[in-house]
Amino acid sequence: MSRLFKKRQQIDPKTLRKHSRIVNERAESLLVVGERNQTDFGYEVSGHSAKSFETLYFALMPNATTPTWRHAKKTRVYRVASGVGHYQKIVGEDDDGQVEVDTRPLSAGDEVVVEPGDAHRITATTKLELYVTQDSKYAAHLEEVAPAEQLVEVPSNELVSLSAEDKMLRTGGMTQRRTRSKAVEQMRMLRGESQAFVESRKTLHEETVLRGGDGGVNAMPVLDLSEEGAG
Repeated sequence: MSRLFKKRQQIDPKTLRKHSRIVNERAESLLVVGERNQTDFGYEVSGHSAKSFETLYFALMPNATTPTWRHAKKTRVYRVASGVGHYQKIVGEDDDGQVEVDTRPLSAGDEVVVEPGDAHRITATTKLELYVTQDSKYAAHLEEVAPAEQLVEVPSNELVSLSAEDKMLRTGGMTQRRTRSKAVEQMRMLRGESQAFVESRKTLHEETVLRGGDGGVNAMPVLDLSEEGAG
């Protein structure tokens, strides 16, 4: 079959969860780099976009509720970065026509996998920050089953875009160092790489991280989210 007409294989939900876990583990700070786009429930920041998956950051203001969403074919993973709230999955209607929901509490570190066909919404008790990992082009065919119950006001200072340089200044110009094993360093030395050369490579890597690439969600972790490296 021609490549142009070959249907793209959907990414495994387990892989989306792996991407979500990597973002959670490597996020050094909740200072999220990128342009804030105001929504009915707060704001969102676009992150990494690849052929098979993409990442977002959602901020829900206190007492805000998202619209009720559903996607017929694709998967989304929410990971709570901070705050408290609850996730509601619509499971049907009772005999009186009232919507029945399955509710679970949310707090920092929790993960929710939204399977294809799940109608769901999220409500924040306090400000709720979420890392979102989803199949590529998820939003293009995302169905809004019901709108947000009320529009919330977002403080103007919350909507100020943050660049990689701003983040570097706010965090004191420091980035989290990765601990290299002695075995790796010894192998490099055996291959003839001097300690000075090894240190120079470390410096180059750190400078690349601080620049933050194209300014997505928490620029340091998304630099590492590739299908080859994290899939």
